[in-house]
Parts: sequence; C-alpha cells; structure tokens
Amino acid sequence: MPVVRAERRLAAIMAADIVAYSRLIETDEARTLTAMRAIRSRIIEPLIAEHRGRIVKLMGDGAIVEFGSVVEAVACAVAMQEGTAIHQREVPPESRIVYRIGINVGDVVVDDGDLLGDGVNIAARLEALAEPGGICIADPVQKQLAGKTDFAFEDTGERPLKNIAQPVRVWRWTREPGLGDTVAPLALPDRPSIAVLPFDNLSGQPEDTYFSDGITEDIVTGLAHFRSLFVIARNSSFAFRGKATSLAEIGQQLGVSYLLEGSVRRAGARVRITAQLIEAATWAHLWAERYDRSLDDIFAVQDEVTTTIVSTLVGRIEDAKLKQSLRKPTVSLAAYDFLLRGIARFRGYSEDDNRQACTFLEKAIANDPNYALAHSYLALARIALHGYGAAPLDIRRASSVMARRGVDLDPQEGGCHRILGQVLLYVRELDVAEHHARRAVELNPNDADGAISMGDLLVTKGHPVEGLAWTEKASASVPLSGLRDFTSTSPS
Repeated sequence: MPVVRAERRLAAIMAADIVAYSRLIETDEARTLTAMRAIRSRIIEPLIAEHRGRIVKLMGDGAIVEFGSVVEAVACAVAMQEGTAIHQREVPPESRIVYRIGINVGDVVVDDGDLLGDGVNIAARLEALAEPGGICIADPVQKQLAGKTDFAFEDTGERPLKNIAQPVRVWRWTREPGLGDTVAPLALPDRPSIAVLPFDNLSGQPEDTYFSDGITEDIVTGLAHFRSLFVIARNSSFAFRGKATSLAEIGQQLGVSYLLEGSVRRAGARVRITAQLIEAATWAHLWAERYDRSLDDIFAVQDEVTTTIVSTLVGRIEDAKLKQSLRKPTVSLAAYDFLLRGIARFRGYSEDDNRQACTFLEKAIANDPNYALAHSYLALARIALHGYGAAPLDIRRASSVMARRGVDLDPQEGGCHRILGQVLLYVRELDVAEHHARRAVELNPNDADGAISMGDLLVTKGHPVEGLAWTEKASASVPLSGLRDFTSTSPS
C-alpha cells in the first residue's frame, strides 16, 4: 500500500481573540454580539481579503488566519487593531471590543483545509502573551520584516511557551498612542468572582509543569461547581503565565474580585502545595496555607483548598452539598499522573500528540480500572486519533462504549457526561447525546467546555440559533488554544 504523505507548506499564521469576552457577554450579550459581527464584517474580513489571507478557523471570539507573506500578515494585524480601536472609540471603555493577536511563521501540515502543527500552536501562544490591543510576533517573523515595513516592534526576550520544547524570542508591537489602546476595568459581576492563576512548578523539572497545571485545573473545576461563584475559565487565567502584570491589572482585565495563586513542589513521595487567596484591587491576602503531604493525599489537599476558598468567599455552604460536589477521582497517584499527561498531550494538534495521549490514558486505566475520567478522555482521544468524523465505524462505536463506561463509573462527574455527549455525535445518537450534554451543564454550570459542547451538539441537530448562543457564551472566557476538544470535530 502506498504511503500517504502529509501535505506541508510554509505559512504565516495569525491567531486573534477578543479580550475578556466572557465579561462583555455577561454584561450585555446583545450589544457585544452585534458589535463583534459589525467589526468582523466591516473591518476584519475585508482586511484579510485585502492582504490575501485565508480564514482557517472562525470560532466565537477569535480566528486562525493563514497568509502567504509575513509582511501581509503583520500589515493586516496592525490594520485590524487600528481599525477596531477607531470603530470602538465612542463606545464606553468597559464595553469596547479589543483584540489580542499573535503571528508566527513556520512549516504547517494541511489537513482537509485545516492547518496543524507547531507553527499554529506557537501563534496561539503568542496571542495569549499579547497585551489588549497589541500584537506579539515570533523572532522569524521579525527577521523577515526587516527593512520592509515601518512597524515598530520591541524585543521582549526568549519566552517559554506551553507544550513548545524550545523557548521562543518574542517581539511586541509598539503601537501609536491615541487609538484607544487602554482597556478600562470591567464591571464586576453581582456575585463573588475568582480567577485561579496557574500554580508555579517549583519541582526543578520543567517537564513537571503538567502536574502543577493539573492541580490548578482541578481547583478550577471544584470551584466551578458552585453557582454562587463566578469562576473564570482556566485558559483566560493561564494567559497571564509569565507576564509581568500586577494582580490589580489581572483582576481588572478578567473582571474578578479575587485571585488564587500558589505553587507545587514534588520531591520523591512528598508534595508541597502553597496557596493564597488575594483581593485583586487591594492586594490584601485573605487566606494562605501550605500543605506538606504524601502524594497519596493529593486529592484531599485539592478538596481542602477548594473548600476553604468557597467558605471564605460565600460563607457557610451546606456540608452535604459540598461533599457531593467534590470528587475523589482515583486512589492511584500513578493513574492521576498519567491522566494529566494524557490530557496535556490531547491538547496538542498533531497526530503524534493524540497517539501519545492514548498511551498515557491507557496507562491511567491500567493503574486504576475504575478511573472514570480516564475512560472518558481515552474514548475522545481515540476518535481524535482516527480523524473524528472520519474515524471508522468500529472505532466510533467502541469509543461510545468506553465513554458510557466513564459515566457509569462516576455519574456525578460532569466531564464524563460532556465527553459522552460529544462521542455520541459520531454514532448519530443525537437525542441521547443532548441528554448527557445538558446533564454536564447541570452538574457544572460554570464549565465553559460543557457549554461549548452543548452548542456544538445543538448546531449538529439543526438548532443553530440556540447552539450559537451556547457557543458564544462559552467561548467568552476560552481563548483559541482552549477550544482544542471542540474544533473541527463535528461529524460529517
């Protein structure tokens, strides 16, 4: 059988998304959506066409765009930022649409019109580093611009990017003043609001970052169970990793009153977790704690941190309800470790990422056969490995059985219901899929991934208006890089 060679080409990739979209949507959904569509049709799409770009993905609050020329990509980005700022100049500062943009140039893999590979991943990471209204470009982009444009960029040095092996030298656009580049603080919601910043990895091994990120995500998930809290999705808060931004500025940009930050250090069979709850506006430390525990107690530590934060923010919570919401995912540290590695790999874009995700998730199940989330993520990763809707029917059916196993093992885990709902799309069990998607939202109403999945399902069922409403709300606090599970995965 002849070997099918992947189509590759060199391309300039732009990644863009709207700053604090979730807060804008919650404050005034109709106005935000109307303004966004006007900017897209009047400014962004004409500029992309003028600079001979191609929209690869258009998702809620952002886009991935391909250009054949670095000069065209940067010129388009600058024009987009300037045009959007002028368009929004008369809008109250707290309601303005403001974009972040990242640009990279590199080898990409072409897959049925989609673009995959590190070239795309790096562009998305650069977008997360950009300031509101700003542009960040990779060093190869800057070198190709030399002598060809008048745009000014300043060197910010080499920056580590998540899931990218080598640091990338990043250049930041020095924009002209007076174009509305200041983003006013967002109005705070009418309930306690919190963002969990990525916990620092102090283990001395950069490759252990997946573990500290996993701890952070579990705390976000625990907090998101409570309707009385407004919880920012992980990708919005993770966008501040490595940025020299004050806590007050982070609170303003995310529209939250409280921030949780901390660190994780693993040494042998022990782990030390530190956490502190901070009032963003005043930098006042409301609570801090250090946990020195055996790794066997890691889940108890997560629950204890979550419990303390919730009680600090919203007062007394019924003990029974709290215990029901918190979960003990596994009794095996090795299984938990493999799950985190698998999820980290699954969030990549390549076939190799999906293959390694399956390997790690299979190891998680081998260490704990009753680990519900491991079964669920393995079901989704196997479908991804075989091309989602293009996967053979036997793969799709086997994955649906495995995803059902995840729900059976832990009926109270919203993530398991969410993944089962998505997997069932590929075997066309749409009504059952909707049941589980709605159950996922009920169990975890603040989970943006669950709302995205709900929107994707409703669009597939032929309800685009309702589906769009779910997707727009969900993508509010999830940058482009956070939509990995739900991008280009709809069944054909």
